[in-house]
Amino acid sequence: RNRYYLALVAVFIAAGVFFLRAPQVAGEKRSGASAVPLSTQWDLLSAEYLQSGSEEMLGQWLVEQPEEAVSPATPDVRSLHALERKIDRYLAQISGTRTIPNLSFNIVRETTPLYEKFTGFDRRSVRSLASVTKVITSEAVLQLVDRGFLQLDAPVADYLPEAPFARNPVEDKPITVRHLLQHRSGLPYYNSRGGKSMPSPQRGLHYFVPNQFRAAGAGFAYSNHNYYTLALLIETVSGMTFPQYLDQEIFSRTGMADTRASSIANGASGVSSNIRDLNLFLAALFLDEAPVRLISTRMREEMIAPPENFENPGPDMMYYGLGIRVQYRDGAPAEIIHTGIWHNCFAEVRFFPRHRAYLVHLADPPRFRARRVNEYRWESVRMVTDYLNLVDRVAPDLISTDVPAEPPSEVR
Repeated sequence: RNRYYLALVAVFIAAGVFFLRAPQVAGEKRSGASAVPLSTQWDLLSAEYLQSGSEEMLGQWLVEQPEEAVSPATPDVRSLHALERKIDRYLAQISGTRTIPNLSFNIVRETTPLYEKFTGFDRRSVRSLASVTKVITSEAVLQLVDRGFLQLDAPVADYLPEAPFARNPVEDKPITVRHLLQHRSGLPYYNSRGGKSMPSPQRGLHYFVPNQFRAAGAGFAYSNHNYYTLALLIETVSGMTFPQYLDQEIFSRTGMADTRASSIANGASGVSSNIRDLNLFLAALFLDEAPVRLISTRMREEMIAPPENFENPGPDMMYYGLGIRVQYRDGAPAEIIHTGIWHNCFAEVRFFPRHRAYLVHLADPPRFRARRVNEYRWESVRMVTDYLNLVDRVAPDLISTDVPAEPPSEVR
């Protein structure tokens, strides 16, 4: 009988514990977002989206979370969601039209997608990059500098002694590899000054190298011939064709599975890619903690440094570095950009160093010089800048602050 009463007491005690604990457990389940950081939840959700092909928007997801999970950032979350709807409306107005029939557009912070929108295209739709090819050519050259095959400030004549500028450069100032990368070689945009057709050492193509119109280093003059010459340089010192080098040393290493350099890619254009692959490329280029690094930290610093004796220095200066444009604001790099635009082609990559984020968008405007295409370019960038500023306030933990003090010992 005593054992019976003891068992009965135990049952009542257990029941009391259960009923006292149940509301607490239920509360934990309802506010489960607090058990796992929002950034971790979004990362997991992003991975699912990347597999499914669906569009994703950080702000929309955040407003669907319990208010206690996003407090005290709730007002900024609503602002972020409102800005996403504004971007949605703008992209819906400009894309799917005669101005821009098809568009793929995404904003990524580090390796986490924040916002995506597709009209006609998706993240795997491959498009010509036009002059964004120059960024990839630049990375190939800087890899070869890292590996000791080239020197940035060596005369190009050391590698291409048959080039027309090799023996008698204007004002006896030799063109260097750096001059070609910065469009400061003195080579003209057009071929009106004569020059020389130089055969590729690796394939049945010829590169036309024109005569200079002014001395090397005298100033900036954008010319595709600089990058034709760099492609010839890559083939000469690597022993591979230009497309082979890009495929082996850049595309394969970074997992850019859909990216191709055509058989006639020439350094200035000829690469086709999609936003998925370009996200991988930008991470490998700009993020120290990326699993694959394309160039050393020193080369990246060289890439975005102002040209020597730059004509217009200042806190908000803009210049062309080694294969990419750099926009300063308040004395520091704010945007690192390259655009490719041509018939039925718009491609742009834009890295925001302060936010460790990038915008990639690809489109197919039939009239690439149309006023609305140019308006789209600048309006989209303005809205993305506002968006990233809001993300900084809403979800700062989406960005890793643990940047290694030293780069990896091996640049793979």
